[in-house]
Amino acid sequence: MDYEIRFSGLNFHAKHGLYKKEKEKEQLFKVDISLTATWDSSFSDDIKNVINYEEIFNEVKEVMESEPFNLIEALAEEILNRLEKYNPIKATVTIHKPETELSKNSDDVSVSLSKSFA
Repeated sequence: MDYEIRFSGLNFHAKHGLYKKEKEKEQLFKVDISLTATWDSSFSDDIKNVINYEEIFNEVKEVMESEPFNLIEALAEEILNRLEKYNPIKATVTIHKPETELSKNSDDVSVSLSKSFA
């Protein structure tokens, strides 16, 4: 049996982007994470038996607060690479960048990357 952990709308202010002004002024980023893992049939009510949500959040936070990335695709890939150590079957990372120049004509710009680890 599998189980899924989801984070929706993790908010970070950071300076990721291709353009100079994006690297000078923080902007809002929203991050969605989905991790699918194997449910251990010998499960007990112990945090050691599941993926610790706080650890996942801290991994994402560290990447979001790191040196700026030019592309949100690269940002999503770095988060995916860090999630691999939690042994998921599959993970999806979506980076939303709602404060771009395109925001005048849309609600959001986002990129999603998925990776299967099994």
